[in-house]
Amino acid sequence: MNFFASCDRDVLLRLLSNGDGFEFLDVRRAERAPAPRSNRVCMAWQYRPNPGEMPDCIVVQEGATNEFIAWAATYVRGIRPFTAHIRVMSPSAALLASEANITDGQGALVSAAVGMVLAEGMAHSLGKVDPARLSLSSFSRTLSFAFGQAISRYPYFITKNNSFIDHIVSGWESIRLLAGQPKFDLATNSISVIWSSLIGAVSGGGAPNLESGPRLPVAVQELLTEKKVSNWVLLSLAEPFVDASAAIESLDGPRELRVKHIYALLERLVQLPPERARDSAFLAGYLVSRIDADNFEHVASLFPILSGALRESILWYGLCLGVASPHAVGAYGEGIGLLVKREMTRKFTWLDKPICDISVSELEMLAAGKEGNLRRLRPMVSGALSVELFPGITASVRWPKSTDVDRLADSAQVGLEGEQQSLLGESIEDINPRMLLKKIEQSAMIIDEIRLEASRLFRQGGRRRRY
Repeated sequence: MNFFASCDRDVLLRLLSNGDGFEFLDVRRAERAPAPRSNRVCMAWQYRPNPGEMPDCIVVQEGATNEFIAWAATYVRGIRPFTAHIRVMSPSAALLASEANITDGQGALVSAAVGMVLAEGMAHSLGKVDPARLSLSSFSRTLSFAFGQAISRYPYFITKNNSFIDHIVSGWESIRLLAGQPKFDLATNSISVIWSSLIGAVSGGGAPNLESGPRLPVAVQELLTEKKVSNWVLLSLAEPFVDASAAIESLDGPRELRVKHIYALLERLVQLPPERARDSAFLAGYLVSRIDADNFEHVASLFPILSGALRESILWYGLCLGVASPHAVGAYGEGIGLLVKREMTRKFTWLDKPICDISVSELEMLAAGKEGNLRRLRPMVSGALSVELFPGITASVRWPKSTDVDRLADSAQVGLEGEQQSLLGESIEDINPRMLLKKIEQSAMIIDEIRLEASRLFRQGGRRRRY
């Protein structure tokens, strides 16, 4: 049971500006937010509010969300960005968000999601950054991280409503575009199609919009229910172009035999026609995941073939290993997989205070407004902007670490962070803790050598002056 009160915008403005007008509110306890009438809003609190307390969420009329955010940006000057403090939702969105249900964190579905988050982060980093050095913030920028939150918090709705998938994809693409982020080599469509296959298998049907024959949905469903795929389904994924029988039969043999036959098959899978590329990518990812089910490190085996459509094989690898070995994906990177799962399955209710910097709707509104609006944003974490796509579903993008005002204020001094970056030659948030400690130790040794040399020269200079 939550608390709600309906009012017009004048009363709301007084409450938000200086805490006045609370005495005019009729605060009532209810299970669901009542739909506001014309020109009115419904304020919502998770607990009984104190006099003058700002609402946790404001429910506006259907279709009026963007208009209300623009109104708040114009008249409520002391709360910016507005959606970093108070959610703004339509009645239908509020109803859906109120039914959020966290999935069991030990389930195969969540483990598959964690594996895909890790794999996508690695795919995007190929040739740019050592995957072993990726931080949690790097993985939180992936589309799979947004999907993982959605499937953890809205498991029923996402399996029944394809428009929800489209909303997540379009919102994620929008914030990357507004932040000026380059496109990833792994296409957004490829990521969303693989997620659609997983979601389709969970719902018991075929994957929506899946560009493959009937084999792949069957393989994914078998994987989720049995934690492995039967040999005849695996064979059908490669037939009639490639004979995969040796590699598939080796799955029950010693590790050395699996490595030999699976690596040989990977070279032939690249030669399959484009229309079978998605089948090939799944087969490659699945087979490599069976080389060592207790170790995520074999993902490197896929790096040489990650070109063209087979680049998807790394995502399939993450999904397959996540289902078969949750411990392996959790332990990857000294526990980075466990952190990903913790964030995706964190306890959530729609009336929790936002933990984002801004909602995607307000970000798009600012981008369409006056030039310089985006530069005024001050993220909670330097260098990263957290954007809420839907209550409980956030995505992160890189963001400039200072605005023009910050540069003017800091022109007379160099911040510690800037000094560290110039010494290390890279962003601190992307550096592995062990590598950071090693660099600090190396820097300390250099400073010690400089200090000893300076002391030696000083003593020599003192001796010369005495003579």
